[in-house]
Amino acid sequence: MSEEKDEKDEYELASDYAERHNKPVEDVITSIGQGTLEGCVIDGKWHVESEARRDERGQKRMEAESKRIKGQEKADRDQGLVKVTRIRIPFGDMVVLYLQVAGAALIVFGIPALIFALITAS
Repeated sequence: MSEEKDEKDEYELASDYAERHNKPVEDVITSIGQGTLEGCVIDGKWHVESEARRDERGQKRMEAESKRIKGQEKADRDQGLVKVTRIRIPFGDMVVLYLQVAGAALIVFGIPALIFALITAS
């Protein structure tokens, strides 16, 4: 009996929720079915998760995420990881890279274009 009372405290009637949010009850029930709202059937009536429970669940989720981030930051510090903020590539290396790209483009596009031109010319 006490579990039933606790469950009722954690949920409110879907009709009350719908009235407070100016929505039809059918839309609220559909939202429960789609999973966008947390709800269940208690004593044959649809209920929606109470705001207090939603807030509590959201708070727990935020705390867990905060712990996860802090733990990751600590692990990064312990491993001595470094964040790269800038990459400097010498000019000569960039020129060579561009020449390689141009050569590859000639092979990929130039040879088929030459073959096409020879076929259409004959």
